[in-house]
Amino acid sequence: MVAELDLAHLNYLHCVVRETFRMHPAGPFLIPHESIRPTTLMGYHIPAHTRVFINTHGLGRNPHVWADVEEFMPERHLPVDGPG
Repeated sequence: MVAELDLAHLNYLHCVVRETFRMHPAGPFLIPHESIRPTTLMGYHIPAHTRVFINTHGLGRNPHVWADVEEFMPERHLPVDGPG
């Protein structure tokens, strides 16, 4: 039986949870934010007082960020260096 104290040591389980939320986020967007001053982000001009939404579903399915985006691979969340 797994006890609550064991959770900090269950690294692979943590990876499974992270990969699950990558593929199936709790909601399609994060809480809206408002820009406080004009800015440029990735070539897009964002005026001051613009409401900005972050597409969590799109972030988790971005092939420029994730290899094999449609594959469930918890191992992608293991630390590169150190214990896993």
